[in-house]
Amino acid sequence: MNSKLSYLVYNRMMISLCGVALAIVIDKSLIVTAIVFFILCIASSYKKLFPAFENSYKILFTFLPFYIVSGLSLWQTSSTHEGMFDLEVKFSLMLFPILFFFLNSKKINYKLIHTTFIIGCATYLLFCITCAGYHYISTDDNSHFFYASLTKFHPSYYAMYICFAFGAMWLLDIFKIFLKIALSVLMLLALVLLSSKSGILSIVLLLLFLLYHFVVGKNQKFTYCIVGLLLIFFGLMVTFKSSVSRINQALTAVTTHDSQPAKMESTSVRLALWKYCCMSIKSDFWKGVGAGDVNMIINKKLNDGGVHLPNQLNCHNQYFQVFCGLGLVGFISFMVPFIYFLFVYYQNGNTLSFVFILLIGFNFLFESMLETQAGVVFTAFFMSLFFHEYQQARR
Repeated sequence: MNSKLSYLVYNRMMISLCGVALAIVIDKSLIVTAIVFFILCIASSYKKLFPAFENSYKILFTFLPFYIVSGLSLWQTSSTHEGMFDLEVKFSLMLFPILFFFLNSKKINYKLIHTTFIIGCATYLLFCITCAGYHYISTDDNSHFFYASLTKFHPSYYAMYICFAFGAMWLLDIFKIFLKIALSVLMLLALVLLSSKSGILSIVLLLLFLLYHFVVGKNQKFTYCIVGLLLIFFGLMVTFKSSVSRINQALTAVTTHDSQPAKMESTSVRLALWKYCCMSIKSDFWKGVGAGDVNMIINKKLNDGGVHLPNQLNCHNQYFQVFCGLGLVGFISFMVPFIYFLFVYYQNGNTLSFVFILLIGFNFLFESMLETQAGVVFTAFFMSLFFHEYQQARR
C-alpha cells in the first residue's frame, strides 16, 4: 500500500474512532452509525491493519468469557425474550475487543481520541445549560437546570462521562492550563446541577486522587489548581442546595432504613433492591437465576416484601446483577478482566487507564451500567482502547 493510501486509511480510522468517542457523549442514536463506520474502515483495510497475533490475542478475552457465560445462562432463563435482549444490549462487550483485535496501526493517535471525547462532553454540557437557560426564561422554572431535566442521558451515566473527561484532561498533556481550568469549572458546575450522588462521590474521590498524584509527582502548578478546583466544587455545592439535599436524603435513608413505599427515594430503593439481591444470591449461589430473569425475580421479591414500585427495576449494582444472574462462575468471568487490568495498568504506570477502571468499578456499585447501551458502549470501547494502547506500547 503506497504512502498516500496508507495516510487515507489512517485518517478514516481516526475519524471512525473519534466518531465513536464523540457519539458516546453527544447522542446515543449516533453510536450505531459510528460503530458501523468503524467496522467498514477495518474491513476495507484489513491487510494494512491485520494484527500480529502473538501480541494481540489477549484483547479477545476482555469480555468474551463473560459474554459466553451470559449466553449459556439462557438455558435456565424462563424468559427467553429478556435473555436475548440482555445479550443484544451486551453485544458491544464482544464486538469492540474483536474490532480492536483487527486494529494494528501503530499510528493511532490515542490522545486525539481522548481530546475528542473531552471536547464533545464540554460542548454538549454548554448546549444543555444553554437550553436550560432558554426554558427558564420562557417558563420561569429553574428545574430545567437540575438532575434529569438537564440532559437526555441518565444523570449518573453522564456524570461518569464527565468525571472520566475531567481526569483525562488533567492526566494527559492536552490544552493550556487556563483552558483546563475553564473546562474543569464547567464540568464541576454540570456535576452539581446533575445532582447525581454517585457522580458527586466520584468527582470528590477523583480530585483527591489527582491531588495525591500531583503532590507525589511534585507538580506544584497542577497541585494548586486541583486544590482550587476542590474549593470551587464545594462552593458550588453550597450555592446549589438541591445537590446537598439529595445527599442528605441519601444519608437519612441509610440511617433510618425506611422501606415504606410512599416515602422511598432512590437510595431507599437501592437498599431494598440490594437486600433482595443478597437473598437471591444465597438461594442460587452457584448457577444464578439466568441473565434474563434477574430483574423479574428481584422485583417479585420486592413485591412479596411489601415494596411496590411502579416500574420493574434492575439491581442498580452491576456486581449484584451479574452474581444474581450468572452465579459464581459468571461473577468470576466478569471480575477477572477488571482485576487483571487494574493490576497491569498500576504496575506499568498507566495512570489514566488505572483511573478509568477505578471509576467504572466504583460506579458499578450504584448502577447496573452494563444493562444499558450507554454504559456498555462506554465501558467496552474504552476498555478495548486502553488495552490496545497498552499492547502497542509494549511492541
